[in-house]
Amino acid sequence: MAISNTTCRNCQTKMPEKSLYCPECSQKNTDGRIPILSFIKDILENLFSLDSKLFKTSLGLFIPGKLTNEFFQGKHKSFATPSRLFLASALLFFAMLSVIVQQEVKDENITGDLLRMMDKSKSREDQMAGLRKVRAQLGGDIIDESIKAALDSAEIKINESTIDTNIVDVSFWNEHYKIPVSEMTNLTADSMIQKYQIKGFADKVLFKQLHKLMKDPESLIYKMIGNLTWMMLIFIPSMALIFKLLYARRKKYYVEHLVFLFHTHAFFLFVGTVFLMFMQLELMQPESFQFLGLIFSFYFYVLISLKRVYSQGWIKTFFKLLLILMFYFIVLMLCFGIIILVSFILF
Repeated sequence: MAISNTTCRNCQTKMPEKSLYCPECSQKNTDGRIPILSFIKDILENLFSLDSKLFKTSLGLFIPGKLTNEFFQGKHKSFATPSRLFLASALLFFAMLSVIVQQEVKDENITGDLLRMMDKSKSREDQMAGLRKVRAQLGGDIIDESIKAALDSAEIKINESTIDTNIVDVSFWNEHYKIPVSEMTNLTADSMIQKYQIKGFADKVLFKQLHKLMKDPESLIYKMIGNLTWMMLIFIPSMALIFKLLYARRKKYYVEHLVFLFHTHAFFLFVGTVFLMFMQLELMQPESFQFLGLIFSFYFYVLISLKRVYSQGWIKTFFKLLLILMFYFIVLMLCFGIIILVSFILF
């Protein structure tokens, strides 16, 4: 049903009577009020392009190199854009990963004892109390002489010890701080910074984050998962530079390597999402043969994709893939390290 507006509410262009859309900007003729179903539909369409393109593009992912070749043949409207496809697959994968990690965190006793303070030996007082308890349980009159000698020897060693092992040694570069475990667990980070005169901006930030990690390790885990998409957005452009160097003689633009990597990683993430779903349903485990087969299928998928997109011989493609895998691991570890550092500082 047309709205009887004579002027477009978006661009103020005069419209013919009972027009459904503005002839200038194509906005739908509306009184400004939008039904909830239309609003939800617009969100989903803008985010995922929920039409035949997304389904067609998803199927095209399973044919190595197909989407990249067709994209550079000019078929831009037939498929979802590489960046949107990648972001949609990343959203699905990391959402599924977050569900699994949350379940693991819930099931396991996750602690933030990065400094292994809870594994420290007991203090002298605690050790002496333990010895007295053992003596009481054994009874003074019936203790075997060898047992009595062992207990006496242990008591002497504890009394002569000059080290209270209920102390955690916190080291920042050239500065070292010895802090009782009880204070690490009971005092605030700011109060300990003031008490032990921790100086330097970096030392203070690091100490606060270590203290927070001990109190709430789950926050760091969730922060890292949330930043993994950003890691991929750093990692893929970095790998595109590696591709530019490895295929310098092919005279391809940087964006062509970027599109290839977006398509390839979208495939990895879609398949990875299915694998995580199977894991959640206990239909497949990481140590299973199915997982090993999945890894090999990724390898052959990339090999065939490289052959089709870059049109080089099988032998040259094979050895270039080995170089790519080497650089892939190095760059991935560097990017992952950056994300861990950033997540640790900001969580």
